[in-house]
Amino acid sequence: MGRALEQSLLDEWLAQIANKRNVFSTVLCVEDQKQSLSLEDYTEEITVKQLMSNTSGIPDYFSGDVFSELIAGHDQAWSLDKTMNAVRRRKPKFKPGQKKKAQYSDINYRLLGQIIENIKGDSIQNVFKEYIFDKLNLTLTYFYRNPEDTTPVPFYYKKKRLDLPQYIASIGAEGGIVSTARETMTFLRAFFNGELFPIGDLEELQREWNFLWAPGPFFYGTGISRQPLSPFGLRRGLIGHWGQSGAFAFHHPESGLYFTGTVNQAVGQSAAAQAMTRIIRQYGREKKALRLHADVP
Repeated sequence: MGRALEQSLLDEWLAQIANKRNVFSTVLCVEDQKQSLSLEDYTEEITVKQLMSNTSGIPDYFSGDVFSELIAGHDQAWSLDKTMNAVRRRKPKFKPGQKKKAQYSDINYRLLGQIIENIKGDSIQNVFKEYIFDKLNLTLTYFYRNPEDTTPVPFYYKKKRLDLPQYIASIGAEGGIVSTARETMTFLRAFFNGELFPIGDLEELQREWNFLWAPGPFFYGTGISRQPLSPFGLRRGLIGHWGQSGAFAFHHPESGLYFTGTVNQAVGQSAAAQAMTRIIRQYGREKKALRLHADVP
């Protein structure tokens, strides 16, 4: 009875979010002259902020069987309907916004993309192009939509090459964007330096952090993650985000350094984190040496 009730509630939440009539507004992290967009705008049950912060309680469809099938080479498209049906078969982890509860769930980003499309009356591809890609002159960055497109560099699961054009072309706002390290750097700097939205909003995105074991371990704020570089510095570290293919975009506030790139590995985040840590430490040593040299009379 209890599980049936929870499943019924989940079905209602998904219906409310997917239904345009019950969506009031959404977050683009930009100001639109035609409409006021707020971080706290919400549907009747689950808020946009909860979707952005992975505190919606909606189960993750990707972990488990789906991930296993993909790394086994079973490429397939995952439409929004198919994804929502898979989610409905899973038990919710917690109620939306339940205190100190969070779970990384890819469906949250798919739903955010659908909300944006409902509000703007346009495709997520066109919205991103207008508000981000064109604004920053990102000419090599685009949504992957054509499974015949062989432009992206292949990525791997350990030593196994993964060819998943059907899947990547179907996931859209969940992570179906192709870019270069250089253009990702342009976006990252713009994000942290107030070119896309008021820089004061960054404080709100980092106001509350929840610890996630998977696919981490790391901390998650509101649409942004914090990757500690040491168990002794859990409140510090890299601020940014990981990608499913091993891509990364992070800023290190203490040193002022920015990092973008990819290890082209579905499970290669630790290697990237270690490399960034070494660079930060070396940069700190060299900066300290320069200060000492400058102090010598």
